[in-house]
Amino acid sequence: MSSILFFRNPKNEKIRWASIIGFCGGFGGIGALLGKGIHRPEWVLHLDGIFTSIGHYFTPYGMLIFGMVDSDAISNVRKRNILKLLLLIPIFNMYSMFQVYPECRVDFRILGIWVASYEIATNILLIYFVWREDRPIVKRRKILTCVFVS
Repeated sequence: MSSILFFRNPKNEKIRWASIIGFCGGFGGIGALLGKGIHRPEWVLHLDGIFTSIGHYFTPYGMLIFGMVDSDAISNVRKRNILKLLLLIPIFNMYSMFQVYPECRVDFRILGIWVASYEIATNILLIYFVWREDRPIVKRRKILTCVFVS
């Protein structure tokens, strides 16, 4: 689904970020399919750690950036790009604090702190810009976007 969305219009930043949400969530799903425990082939352990961490860390990041881009909360492209980089800091912290190999281990309390704040910020952005919208057709599209992203 994310591939179809992406290849339909890859130049549209909103579509790119919506696709990233799907890809990152999908990586987390693949990580779950690879099983549990360290008694698996080496390549499976590497893939599991990478895929699971991408699902945990980059899905909420992608959602927040999508919310920021879709709502056009920050119209200045330079400021938006700086904020995109700053919002990567918790992800880099997580990779430095927790192991990915041989098994992805995360303290979900720490993960929950920044993920919950990213999710809440995403919902606030999307809901606020739905509320401000006056055009019924656009408002309906934005409501559907809120439902699908949240």
